[in-house]
Amino acid sequence: MNAVEQILAVQPFMVLDGAFGSELALRGFDTNDALWSARALVDAPDLVKAVHRDYYAAGADVCTSASYQATIEGFVRKGLTPQEAAGLIARSVELLKEVRNEFIALRSSQNLPSPLAAASIS
Repeated sequence: MNAVEQILAVQPFMVLDGAFGSELALRGFDTNDALWSARALVDAPDLVKAVHRDYYAAGADVCTSASYQATIEGFVRKGLTPQEAAGLIARSVELLKEVRNEFIALRSSQNLPSPLAAASIS
């Protein structure tokens, strides 16, 4: 049984995370930027992890990386090299997977299906 089937075997639906950029803004992070929420990958990676953590804790079965507006071209326009930009896009998935793995470890005794981590590709 794959990961999606495991979740759907327990419940007839999947809960997705919410509006990532809106949640950053609610927490005081300025998303008024061409990179929008992806700017947090540079300026506030701990906040990125906190938002992911809270979505999983709220019951999300699937969270998406903070890379919705992340492009190599967009990061380069902000002064990063193409290699740094590619690294940040990859880091968005790493941050999400770190939080997901922490969450799985915390609830391992509950015998629940593992939540998923999905890359947001612009």
